[in-house]
Amino acid sequence: EMFNTDTWKWKARIYDFGSGVFTLDFAKTLQKYHPGVTLMWVGTVAVKFEGLYCSVITCPNEAVDPVGAVFALHFFQKFFIVLVIGLTLVFAFYPLRKLFGQKYAFITMFLLSFEPFFYALTRVVHLEALMTSFMLASFVWLFYTLEIAKEEQRSIRVSGLVASAVLAGLAILTKSTAIFMLPFSLLSIVVYQHKQVKTIIKTSVIWLAPVLLTYFILWPSMWVHPINTLDYVFIRGIKETGLEGEHAQIFLGKYTENPGPLYYFVVIAFKFSPILVTGIVLLVFLVKRILPHFGADKAKRFIVLGIVFTVGYLVEIIIPTKKLDRYILPALASISLLAGFFYTWLFELISKFLCHLKNGSEA
Repeated sequence: EMFNTDTWKWKARIYDFGSGVFTLDFAKTLQKYHPGVTLMWVGTVAVKFEGLYCSVITCPNEAVDPVGAVFALHFFQKFFIVLVIGLTLVFAFYPLRKLFGQKYAFITMFLLSFEPFFYALTRVVHLEALMTSFMLASFVWLFYTLEIAKEEQRSIRVSGLVASAVLAGLAILTKSTAIFMLPFSLLSIVVYQHKQVKTIIKTSVIWLAPVLLTYFILWPSMWVHPINTLDYVFIRGIKETGLEGEHAQIFLGKYTENPGPLYYFVVIAFKFSPILVTGIVLLVFLVKRILPHFGADKAKRFIVLGIVFTVGYLVEIIIPTKKLDRYILPALASISLLAGFFYTWLFELISKFLCHLKNGSEA
């Protein structure tokens, strides 16, 4: 998919956002209640790189070939969006490898990266894929940091918490739906450090402060009109549009503005690949056999938090009347993390079987 109606809206917002940054009219960086700040930063950087590229290598002349010029800029903007998503997933690879091994990390990232619904949404100028990659990376870095809390030096623990927090801040700057990361992450900290009130407060502050700083520093509108900006995002965006707004669409053959609570379960059935659905279903049935292969207690905690993430996020998007299929993407990412356990276990099982056959034939 090259273009849709939202693509042109976001391109216009990117242009206005960049104009606000470079003319120091910071109020202009408040473009939409989503708020889409990371997308507009990425799109603005892409515009500058396209201009630099065209100054060195000839690009289509806008006056002579306007269509070619549009596609040239579109290529750069999509390239930088995919690049940021890719780098974020690479950054998430490290804690996954340290936690559960290289095979699990590779298989999980392969499942997510080539899941058709996720793959398709990484190729458009929109918010969900960026937000999802930031949320996923924030979650795995937080879990990794909490797991190694008693084993590593304080500086390493703080670095992990800050990394998770900055990623959460980037997710919330991308789309306000990612505010889910606040209660989820703070709940995770409480679960890991129960009965240690001082430690809970200290860890929560270390995590929460970079979230707020990231939100403030990377959004120039917050520098000049913080109250108006927050009011626009949380009142106009979350309350009036997200919770009370509706989106007309065809659902189960009928025109509706509120498809109801079953909507996202239908999306899972039609949009998620059979491979992903099979992986999560078989994990449920075989979890007791699979857990010992990954360090039972650690894997169990990760799976429980992964389920909490998935169910909690689904509840967040089911409650509002406004629903669209792409809103489910973060739940797809967390399900990929869970399905990765089954497919890694299956891969190792098949490898051992083939190795046994080979040794038997040689004997």
